[in-house]
Amino acid sequence: MSEATGSTGSMGTASTAQRAEPSRLAASLRVVASLLAVLAASLLVAPELRQLGSEPPRREDLALPLETTLVPAFDGPAPRSTGPFVERSTPLEQGSVLMVESEPAGAEVLVDGVAQGRTPVSLTLECAGHPGPVRVEVRRRGHAAAAYELPCNDRTMTQLTARLKRRGNQRP
Repeated sequence: MSEATGSTGSMGTASTAQRAEPSRLAASLRVVASLLAVLAASLLVAPELRQLGSEPPRREDLALPLETTLVPAFDGPAPRSTGPFVERSTPLEQGSVLMVESEPAGAEVLVDGVAQGRTPVSLTLECAGHPGPVRVEVRRRGHAAAAYELPCNDRTMTQLTARLKRRGNQRP
């Protein structure tokens, strides 16, 4: 029995030594993880701590740039009708906008010979240094093309509506 007790006692000691090794390793890993956490926190917080003594940012520095939304409000003179076109204009604070619509919709729009899309379409015009009027052409398959010239005025919003006539059998 004493041999059994002796062997059990030595096994118990070996088992305790093996248990001590993992607990030391686990403790070491916990210490390293804690040190890394403190290092990461100091890297993230240090810039904020440096700013504590400085002036707070100005409101202008924090403000986002203002966006201007153009809402057509044609309070100006009555629309002008010229052939198949109806023109309405109103002053703007900045820029020059051309809005082209057609009846029927879906007509191709060309400005100074360059395709700009299909109606309804809104375009920004560059009027600075633009010599003479802007030529707008509206065309759709099965309909007679319509052309219109308007002055390129800076700070103006212009709406053109083209009433296209069908080729061949014209409806009233």
